[in-house]
Amino acid sequence: MHESMEASPFTQRNLKTISSYVQVLSPNREEGKLKFPDPSLLADEISHRLLQNKKQVLLTMGSTLGYIDDVRHISNYSSGMLGRTVAEELYRRGFRTTVLVGDSTYKPRVANRLIQTLENQTMLSQLNFLQQSEEFLGVLFLASVCDYVPEKRQNGKIRSHDPSLQLNLVKT
Repeated sequence: MHESMEASPFTQRNLKTISSYVQVLSPNREEGKLKFPDPSLLADEISHRLLQNKKQVLLTMGSTLGYIDDVRHISNYSSGMLGRTVAEELYRRGFRTTVLVGDSTYKPRVANRLIQTLENQTMLSQLNFLQQSEEFLGVLFLASVCDYVPEKRQNGKIRSHDPSLQLNLVKT
């Protein structure tokens, strides 16, 4: 339906009435219309709701970045496919999933919470905060974390023709 039809008081009243009897799944919004969700995402969401439990799982995935300057970084490579697959399967099985996502090509299509964390220290800080503030059944460390990062991040962009450029790395 068009978004204007969704805004209609009649549609809103009907949605409210229906919602008191069943769980209403969110539509896919595109081109100013509410469309039927992708079938695989719909199946994931239905499975999650049918199997839903209170158990929560925390995952890290993707790779972290060690910034050299404001435009350059070093990193371990990770496409994120393993983290995405595991996070989606846990979600499908009814677990509440919190995913700390580093730099990755693939991100989970379904999760209860996605938190972007690009640097080692940011990921570690988020991980510590979450573990202190919430209870998790388990934590899965699937991120490809940098073993070494630049000793110092240069502000701005290092000039390409700087003859004295030296990069010192520190173990993380």
